[in-house]
This record gives sequence, structure tokens and C-alpha cells, in this order.
Amino acid sequence: MPDRWPLVQYLASADPGARVMFSFNQETFEVASTETYPAANGWDFGSPELTGPADAAGRAWGGRVLRFPLVIHGPSFRTQQVLSEVARHVLRPGVLMFRLSPSAEPIFYRTFVGSPGSLDMSRVYADPTRKATWFLDVQIPVAPFAEGERITTTLPLLGNDPHDGGCTVTLPSALGDVPAPLTVSLRSASGLLGVRRLMLHMVASTRERAAAPVWWDLANLNQGGSSGWAGPVTADPAWPGSGYRATPLEAAQRTSGKWLGIEGRAPTRGVVKAGRYQMLGRMGTVESTAYFDAANDFRLRTKRVRVGPHNSAPPDGFATWAALADLTWPAGVDTSSLTVDDVVSGYDASVYAWRGVGTARFGGMLALPLDGPGIRSSSMLLAHPGSGVGVDQRLVVDGAAETLMVRGADGSAMGLSEQDIPRGEFPVITPGSVNQLTVLLQTAMSGWPDSAEAQTEVEISYRPRYLWLPSTALDPGAS
Repeated sequence: MPDRWPLVQYLASADPGARVMFSFNQETFEVASTETYPAANGWDFGSPELTGPADAAGRAWGGRVLRFPLVIHGPSFRTQQVLSEVARHVLRPGVLMFRLSPSAEPIFYRTFVGSPGSLDMSRVYADPTRKATWFLDVQIPVAPFAEGERITTTLPLLGNDPHDGGCTVTLPSALGDVPAPLTVSLRSASGLLGVRRLMLHMVASTRERAAAPVWWDLANLNQGGSSGWAGPVTADPAWPGSGYRATPLEAAQRTSGKWLGIEGRAPTRGVVKAGRYQMLGRMGTVESTAYFDAANDFRLRTKRVRVGPHNSAPPDGFATWAALADLTWPAGVDTSSLTVDDVVSGYDASVYAWRGVGTARFGGMLALPLDGPGIRSSSMLLAHPGSGVGVDQRLVVDGAAETLMVRGADGSAMGLSEQDIPRGEFPVITPGSVNQLTVLLQTAMSGWPDSAEAQTEVEISYRPRYLWLPSTALDPGAS
């Protein structure tokens, strides 16, 4: 450990134990004693600014410049060698670690290429013994945010049944000042992950809003249409939460269709709040192919969904989640005109089974919040890892690297082809917000139903981002 603090080093990665590429705190005795150290006073950590007009949407944080005084003392020729090493590293991109004292936590900065003018060499003092002391003002362009050490959390097992409160988990309170990219690692606790599609949905909302998914099971849906959905709710081994309601289908389109609607009925779980939602339906096994329509009233069709067997012959269909539509409650209202105090006095949504062969089964509706008052961010990803993903492998969504990969138990990694990965940092975790993650398993291959009893192991990690310095990086007892 150095005798002088703060400690400033270029590291191979943002980890205190990473290989040191260059240290601004060093002593060498190759020829004679030479000391290099950052002075404790005179630091300027800079401050990023938001670019664009103050009232503009989508403003971005600009960079900052880190400045600190550096002292190099020793034989004249050796101090010039050290000075050359300092210049070479300042003019390269890298990861800079700052640590104020032994008891303070380290902070990391992503650095950019500087310029020759980043070193002020106008102050140098030589004595009769041919010793020289350089006083430098080091200036390094860095990313807008300082980063803390990586925080990793293992979450409770997530089920696939919203009826029992599964699918969604509230993440621990996030550290930092601004949203940080999140890494989500998923592993199936009850079967192969690669034979299923996974839908990840993230939403960050204010504590006053606390937006959460809303679920209606069949007891909270109306049945109607020309002949309705036949029979009572029946249990299904693949869906013990609430079962399915079935209706026979005909090859010819029916004029009025067969529908199930919410019509303002109270949800089974959650509270409907003003805003925009992604509606998903739980579809049961289908002998052949069924077509569904979703609407936000009983006349306006918003999306048509095909549900049926995949790579298999009847009667082997499969159960899955299906995206139906994006709906706004109150209907027809722009979400920008809503406030957190707005109450939804009436809402409706309907699902039509209107054409097909055999019997269609429907198990309920799930609404995931997308936009509205109090919603700070929302994002969604649909991933299909592929059938080669084994039991001991994990699907890793890396928000910082914008990559989707599979990692084995030995740490090996393999990329995934034909994946529509959102550009930009996805997902993110937002400080000062209620962050909720929803994971839904969708059947991608026949013979591997995604039952309500399926469970997913979830691990999240992120590096907090700071506009200034966190209290943990400051130590009043530091020298």
C-alpha cells in the first residue's frame, strides 16, 4: 500500500484487484530514489452538463475533465523518464481508479484520449545535487459519471404465474445519482432455457406511482359474443393458477366473434392506473390454429395474433404468452396530458377468438406498464436463446455492452444469432425509483410447455453512477 494518499492508478478493468497498468503513486530505486504522487489538495473532479436547451426532451450528459496536481521528485534524468510515462498513459483511453484513503471505497472513471496540452510542464525546480521536482497539472477527459464497484444481487426464484404473484420482482433500491445499465443473468430452475422464449420487461416509476403489472384471471373477465366461450373455467396441468376457458372454433369467420372482455372489472392482482400498457394473453394449447383480436373497446381491433402449434402436427399444440396490443387508459387520451393524481374511472379491453380449427383456450390477461405519469423508463426484450442452451448455462443480458450471450458454468461465453437486441443501454436501473423486473417464459418448441410452475433463477448486477462522489468514497480521516 502507498504511503501517500490519494491513490490514483490506471487499471486493466474497473475492479480494485485488476492489473495495474500505471500508478501515479510510485517509488523506484533503479538508479536513485524517485517519488511520484498526486498531491492531496487542488483536485477538480469536474461536473458534466446536460446538452441541449433546458426545456428540450432527450437531453444527454456531456463529458467532464478530471484535474489533479502531480509531484515527481528525483534525479533529473529519471524524473523526465517518469514524465514521459505519465504523458503516454494520459494520452490513452483506459480505466482510472481514485481512492482517497485506505478506508474509502474506490471510484472508477472511464477515460478518453487527451492531448499534448493536458500536461503543464512549466513548473520544475532543480537543486545543486541534480535533483528535480516537477509540479504538474494533469488533465484527463473522462466519462460523465464516476462509477462505483459492481453490485451483484441474487433475486428470489421467479415463477411464471401472475395469479400467485410470480413473474414480477421489485429490485433492491439502486445506488447512484443517475440510471445505470443493468446486467441480468437468467437460468431455468426447472428445465432447459433454450427451448423457450423469454420476455424481459423493466419499468422504473416514482414511489408515488409505483406502477406494477396488472392481472385479470378468468373470474374477473366477462364472456360474451354470439355464443360465448363454452363451459366453465377448467384446470390444466400446465396452468394450475387459474385454468382456461375454452371455445370451439370454426374455419369461417363469425360475424360477431367470441370474446372475453375486462369491461372495467377489478383486476385479480394490481391496480389499474392512468397510462399506456402492453397487453398480453395467456393462451392454452390449441389443436390447430386460432386467431385472436385485441381491442380497447368492442369495435376497434388493434392487433391480430395467431396462436398454434410450432414445428409439430396436431393435436400437439402448446401453451404460451402472446402479445395482444398496446392500450391506453383512459382510452383515447394522450399520456402526456395525464398526472399521477388521475384515477381511471373506466377501462376495457377485449380478446376475440374469431377463426380457426379445433378449440381455443384463454387463461387471463396481463397488462405491463409502458408509459404515463410517474413512469421514468420502461423497456422490453424478447429473446430466444436456441435449443442448444443446457441446464447449467445462463442467458446474460448485458446492458452496458449491449450484448446478449450464453455463459456456461465454466464462464465460457457464446453469442446468439438473429437476436433483436435494443440499442442503447438496456435494461437500466434507476436510483430513487421503484424498479420492477418481469420475466415471462414463452414456449418456443413443442413438447416443452412453460407451465405456471416453471421457475427462473435471476441475478442482477450493475455499477452505480455518480455525478459527484458518493459519501463512501470520502473519508474525513484521510491525509
